[in-house]
Amino acid sequence: MTRASRMLRSAASVVSLLALAPSTPSATIPDAAAELATFKAWLDRFSTEAETRRQPHLVIDVRQFRHRPGPEVGAWRDEHVIPRYNRAGVLKFAFLLPEGSPGAGASPTPEPPGKFPTGYFDQPAKIEAWFKT
Repeated sequence: MTRASRMLRSAASVVSLLALAPSTPSATIPDAAAELATFKAWLDRFSTEAETRRQPHLVIDVRQFRHRPGPEVGAWRDEHVIPRYNRAGVLKFAFLLPEGSPGAGASPTPEPPGKFPTGYFDQPAKIEAWFKT
């Protein structure tokens, strides 16, 4: 994941994007633990950047990401990542999903402890349109 995971910022500095690369689906148990640690490190870095830059719109592109974090990641994210997004003043947060994913296109809503709406989209243009509203 680390070779191709990357963070991008728009020229207007109002959007940050974390693009997660494919992970190896046949990972061994030690590899899975390393993959989870890497995944958490990327989320930690992304949330730190968001807090530092105070960007109002964030996107995580999971179209190529094949690792499925377990339920423990949600609690960790709520404790360590979401508070940074809240302090950053995030106004809108989006996940870019593979085309046709269930849940894509549902109305964005806040997901506590986040104070901002989170949307799930399967097309970048729909995210861009939502960010403009």
